[in-house]
Amino acid sequence: MDDVARRRAKHARRFDMFDANGDGVVRQRDFAGVAERLVRRFRLPADSIGAERIRAAYEMSWLSLLATCGGDGRVTRARFLAALATTDLACRIGEADAVAIRECGAVADGVVDIEHVAEVIVVLGAHPGDAPVIREALKPDGTLVPLATVLRLVSGYLVDDGPSGLYGR
Repeated sequence: MDDVARRRAKHARRFDMFDANGDGVVRQRDFAGVAERLVRRFRLPADSIGAERIRAAYEMSWLSLLATCGGDGRVTRARFLAALATTDLACRIGEADAVAIRECGAVADGVVDIEHVAEVIVVLGAHPGDAPVIREALKPDGTLVPLATVLRLVSGYLVDDGPSGLYGR
């Protein structure tokens, strides 16, 4: 698989994770749903700054996508893939996912448990059976990874051409 095809496959994978009902279209509610699943699953107080940061990150991602794709409130897979290929939207979505990992807890002394990262990515929409692939993509020497490393990997996932199972298969 060449670099462009690999990156396109990553973008398609991320689209599938947003498309909660599998209808081939993402909407604002899909992005908001990701944020709310994270807040509920990790038991963040609904009015906490962490919950608001997560909601804001995905809302900004949605608004950027909508601005790029047009304003009918529905973005097809083809439009999503085109938008991620030609704009900074891929970085924005990666940064939203990084906010989710940071704000969903389990960070102590600048390190995060790889199990926690895998759990967050599963809540984002990866298949639960992909957790071992996600953990392997972090390439840990142990069970703890510096948060800065995780944030760099997640933020760069959608713009990097290299192979990675960070979001599952």
